[in-house]
Amino acid sequence: MPTKKRFFVVCDYLPSSTVVSSDSRVQKVDQSTADEFFKQIGFDETDYITIKRTTNSKYVLVVEFSNQLGGLAGHGYKFEFRRKVWGLRARGKFLWVS
Repeated sequence: MPTKKRFFVVCDYLPSSTVVSSDSRVQKVDQSTADEFFKQIGFDETDYITIKRTTNSKYVLVVEFSNQLGGLAGHGYKFEFRRKVWGLRARGKFLWVS
């Protein structure tokens, strides 16, 4: 998305030192910080991405991904990764669009 100046990524299950992107426009923040930025700048050339881990198992990782880039512009997905004897299985599911 070359027209966006900023991407705020909320991914609270990762340690604060974890880098989520090498793109200088991407900043990992907590939810309260993202809320404050939204109050200040709204969607002005800004995208808000939330990645939530919804399982806590050593064999299954499920994350929900939402991307809000405008008042009526966003989408959400659910991704499931399962460790099997023969390897890793991944599935994605479209959840919503606005």
